[in-house]
Order: sequence, then C-alpha cells, then structure tokens
Amino acid sequence: MDNISLSKINYIFYIPGSAGSLLSVLMKSQIEKDFMFDGFSNNTAHRYCRNAIANTHSSLDYEYFKKTDTGLEAHLTKNLTNDSLFQRLDIKWLDEFIKMKNVNKIICYVNDYHLKLLNFYVKLKDITLLDVQKRDLNFKINKDHKNYESLIFIKILNWKIKTEEKYLNKVTSIDMLPVLKKKYDAFNKICKITNISLLDKIIDDYNAKNSKDIDILPNGMKKYLQKHHSSI
Repeated sequence: MDNISLSKINYIFYIPGSAGSLLSVLMKSQIEKDFMFDGFSNNTAHRYCRNAIANTHSSLDYEYFKKTDTGLEAHLTKNLTNDSLFQRLDIKWLDEFIKMKNVNKIICYVNDYHLKLLNFYVKLKDITLLDVQKRDLNFKINKDHKNYESLIFIKILNWKIKTEEKYLNKVTSIDMLPVLKKKYDAFNKICKITNISLLDKIIDDYNAKNSKDIDILPNGMKKYLQKHHSSI
C-alpha cells in the first residue's frame, strides 16, 4: 500500500511513560474498522503500535536529526515507511514540529508528577543511563554520587516537562489521567468514539499490566517526591 501524506498523520508527542502509545492504540481502535484487541503483552502498548516514519521517535533520534542539515519536512518524507495514521514522538520533537502548519499535533500527558516519574523510570530504567552517555547532556552530576541514578532520571524528566509545559496551550493536548479512569470526554474531542466498550477493554488491560507500586523507585526518587510533590 502507498505511503500517506504527512498531513494525514496524527503526531503524538509525549514524555515516555505518559501513555502516548496507549493513546495511539485507543485512537486506532475507534478509527480502524478491522481493529482487533486481544490484550497487551507487557506494560506497554507497543505491540499494537506502528509508526509511519522511521528515525523520528525517541529523544536520541531527535539529537541525531539536529546534527544533520536536513529540514524537518525533508526528513519526514525521506523516512516515511508505511501508511500508518500515527507517529509517536518524544516531547522534544515538538520544538521542530511547532513550526509546521497543517499537521495534526497532539500532546499526550499525565497531570501527576508522581505517575510521570514512576512510569518514566519503569519504562526507561534499562536504557536511560546508557543514553545519557551518548547525548549532549551536561547535568554536572558526579557518577559516584550515591543518588546518581535518581538524579539523572529526575533531571531528564524535568528537562522534558519544560518542553511539555511550553506547548500545552499551543497544541491540542489530552490529559490521560481521566482516560485511565474511563472518562472519555477529552478523548472524544480528538477522536470520535465509535466503540466505547472496546475502549473500556483496552483501558482495563493497560491498567492491569502497569505497576502503581512506589517501592519500585530508588530511595532518592521517593525522597524527591516526598520533599517536592507530597506524592507519597
């Protein structure tokens, strides 16, 4: 099947752990008449996701893109690989996409710092510390610091939140907290609901597979939440 126009794609921007992949699956379930759901295989919605554009997903992809002389539209066109209606992107990509007109930009977020940090850590704990070594980040944190891991995750999350906050009132945005509680008013504004029972089924499975256990976090992160967010 032929690739689709860039203007037809839903570009979903999010901080990892903010249910961006879930949003794309929920939208797919209402748009695609032949969509079938038989459960998530783990604590992500990745099994049902297919990005339309390669090399345009993670923050590391963004760092590589910024080192090239290629314009964004040329980059997207060059890397367009299929006819998917969805592209999931790290929130930092919005710094480039905000300049593009006539494309459907959606910020997917969770309005709860505790959940942001927990999900971000759970989703990326195996790769974040390695990524920091590859990217142009300078948080001036001593690797021998007893809370090094906690500080890295908190610094990166807060860095991403600044981009999220900068564009929340400038781009179509959806808080996924109500959606996770099966309150779909905001969702219905960005995607027409055609099968609410299917939405419920997907949300139930997603919630069942995602941990809410604060004890997963390192002590440094728990202390940060206690001091700055009164989350625990």
